[in-house]
Amino acid sequence: MDHNIRAYLYDIITACQHITSFTASLSLDDYRGDIRTKAACERMFEVIGEALRRLRTESPHVYAQIPDADQIIAFRNIIAHGYEIVDDTLVWSTITHEVPALRMTCESLRNG
Repeated sequence: MDHNIRAYLYDIITACQHITSFTASLSLDDYRGDIRTKAACERMFEVIGEALRRLRTESPHVYAQIPDADQIIAFRNIIAHGYEIVDDTLVWSTITHEVPALRMTCESLRNG
C-alpha cells in the first residue's frame, strides 16, 4: 500500500481515537455544554473528512471500501462551512454509532 494511503488511514484512525477519548465519560448533555470538547471533536471530523477526500482522489479502490465515505465528507463540509447549522444531537449520534465502525474499517484496511 502506498505511503500516503497508509498515512490517510492512520490520520482517520487517530482522529477516531481522539474523538472516543474526548467523549468517553460524557453524555449528550455534557457534550452540548462543553465547548472545548465540541470544538475538538469537530476538528477531528474535519481531519477525517479531509483524509477521506484525499483517499477518494488518490486511491478510489481503498475509498470504495469505506462505508458511507461520501456522507462523512459531506458531514465534514457542514461542520467546516455550515457551522451555524451543526446539530449537536447528530454529531453525538455520529460519535457514538459511526466513529467506532469507521475506526475498525480503517484499521482493517491499513493492516490488511
